[in-house]
Formats: sequence, C-alpha cells, structure tokens
Amino acid sequence: MSADKQTLRLQLRKQRAALPTPVRDACELATCRRLLAWLYTYTPKGATLGLYVPIKDELNILGLVPELLEMGYSLCLPAVSTDTDMVFKVWDGTSNLTPDAKKILTSDGPPCTPDVICVPLLGFDRRGHRLGYGAGYYDRYLAANTHRSTLGVAFALQELPHIPEAAHDQPLNWVITEKEMISCQV
Repeated sequence: MSADKQTLRLQLRKQRAALPTPVRDACELATCRRLLAWLYTYTPKGATLGLYVPIKDELNILGLVPELLEMGYSLCLPAVSTDTDMVFKVWDGTSNLTPDAKKILTSDGPPCTPDVICVPLLGFDRRGHRLGYGAGYYDRYLAANTHRSTLGVAFALQELPHIPEAAHDQPLNWVITEKEMISCQV
C-alpha cells in the first residue's frame, strides 16, 4: 500500500468523522434522494441491488430499504467469507443481520450476484477511482463478477482531484453525493 494512499485514508477518515450530526443527516437525506432518482432512471424494477451496512462513519443508505422494496427491487449485502473473498447475500430488508468474518453485519441469506452495487468509500475522483480501506475486497469482487453498474456513495467532501490507482483497482461507473450524480469517465 502506498504512503500516498495511507495519508489520504487518514485525512479523509478524520474529515468525514468531523461532520456535525445535523450536516451529516442532511447530506445523507439528499444523497438518498439522488440515489433513488438514479435508480428510477437507470435501473429496472426487479433488479438486485447490492447495498452495504455502514461502518466507520460511512454514509448510511439503509433508510431507503422500505422504499426500495416497495419499488420492487431485490436486496443483498456484502459478506467477507475469507481473508480475500467477498460475496453478496440475499437480504429481505427486515431479517436480523449477523457479523461476517470481519465483524461487519450482513445477511444469512443465500449468495447472489447484484445487478447494481452501491460501494462505500473514503475518497473518489471524477474518473471513478475510489479509495477504500485498503483490503481490496470490492476490487476483487468487481473484477470477478458481472454487474450493470457500480455506484460510489459518498459525501461531496470526499472528492479528491486525483486518486492514485493501481492495476488491480476497479473504477466506479457513478458516484452519488448530496450535491450531484457524477458519471465517471475512465
């Protein structure tokens, strides 16, 4: 892992954690509205959406679950199954979640392949490059599986002019923030 990425990770985590609660709540609401608009425009009903359970001050999109189910989408959540592998598991939106191998809450449902994957992140640029926590779970999953779109979900303050990328990094198709829907051109 490069020193540049390590420094950026620390900086971005501090910046995101410093958001005051009222600002965070307003940003999450606006981002969720934009995410719904994107889904309505670009994703057919009945598609399977890969969501995530937020950790470490990530933007929370789980408040959308009732509306997504009402709109006819199927849901799934990522689960780390080994030190290197991640899968998505079907989630009905209401059943209890249990910790995976990395102690992140996930579903006990069967494995599935989402059509659209919402990806949490620490930082992003407009080319679709993202900065995560450095373990590479999403990059490996995205490289090995077919899906329609990958959507980074973030606060606008997480945007950087340039994310250093490596050969294994998998770019996002879109980034959704409280301010805009960004189509990423790599």
